[in-house]
Amino acid sequence: MINCLVTIGSHDQDFSRLIQYCIDFSHASYEEFRFIYQYGFTDVSNLIFREGDVFFDFADRDCFSKLISSVDCVITHAGIGTINDSIDMGFFPIIVPRLVSKHEHTDPSQLPVCEYFVSIGKAFGFTELPTFHEFEEKIQLAVSLKKDPSIGSWRKIKNLIAQDISYFAGFK
Repeated sequence: MINCLVTIGSHDQDFSRLIQYCIDFSHASYEEFRFIYQYGFTDVSNLIFREGDVFFDFADRDCFSKLISSVDCVITHAGIGTINDSIDMGFFPIIVPRLVSKHEHTDPSQLPVCEYFVSIGKAFGFTELPTFHEFEEKIQLAVSLKKDPSIGSWRKIKNLIAQDISYFAGFK
């Protein structure tokens, strides 16, 4: 059983696109996956979660860190805090940025964050959701890369960002 944490952060705009996609994926005969959903402000009252899946709105930082350390894979919005924590804990996160074009965020800041971590080989990223087969392959690969020392720590990532801060110019 592969335990996946899906987290969409605390931004107040709906991000049901990612939650619904993961629910559909889990219902599509992918019995080897179990999902834990942090859905924030997204209205999930009409969504049909698979039996055995866990879902919650928010958790404090300590609880969230314990939760991340108990899963096999992190699937996240492009929030720097979650990416920070997951990489620091040895994960190779799967990033799905919130998009302004889909009314999921008020600014485009999540796109360059996702692109950056993908470009330096520290994460997988999807702006458009992939086929279920491709998603399963990325989850399996992310799990195989978990805790790999070559992933590095957040301290190393912060140094890379400091050296390449121009990448984020215009997204302050």
